[in-house]
Amino acid sequence: MDHEETTFSEQLIQSKPWKPWAKENWHFLAAILCLTALSLFLLVKNQLQAPPMVVPADVMEPSAEPLAKPSAPPAPQIKRNRDPLSAAKTLYQQGYPDKATALLLNLAKNHPSLPIRKKSAQLAKAYHFKQQENYRVKKIYLEGYILFHTHPEQACDRWKHILYSSEQEDTYYQKARWRWERDCLPYFNEK
Repeated sequence: MDHEETTFSEQLIQSKPWKPWAKENWHFLAAILCLTALSLFLLVKNQLQAPPMVVPADVMEPSAEPLAKPSAPPAPQIKRNRDPLSAAKTLYQQGYPDKATALLLNLAKNHPSLPIRKKSAQLAKAYHFKQQENYRVKKIYLEGYILFHTHPEQACDRWKHILYSSEQEDTYYQKARWRWERDCLPYFNEK
């Protein structure tokens, strides 16, 4: 392929391309210049005429009262004179499964008594398994919840699976049972 070489004349190279544009648009440039000058004038005028800032004395001096700290979530209630295994059980029952598992794993690793280490390892495994099971049941329930409007039979199958495979104390078991009774039984009775 042949390419043609383009050369520019000396006059074109030395000319300033903005000059013709400025000559054509001088009204626009004049308006911008006037507005800039006006805004600078108003800025200086406001700075010179503004009264000095007076800060009250009570703001300048530090107060003797400490600032209020933001409220934190309630701390778990643990009696200090209890054995560590019952403390972990209490944490788990109060809804702090991560803290309970961390305490049990620490006991399994560092406690001087071998029976307590074994028991804490067993409890940590049981709590971990229960957390995984709760997550699995929640996931299946939510899948059914999403599927219900488009594929109600598949949703009902998911909720039925929860009813046969999870514990009755689980909140998602109760939700699945409520959905099964409210949505699935009437749906299957219509067919």
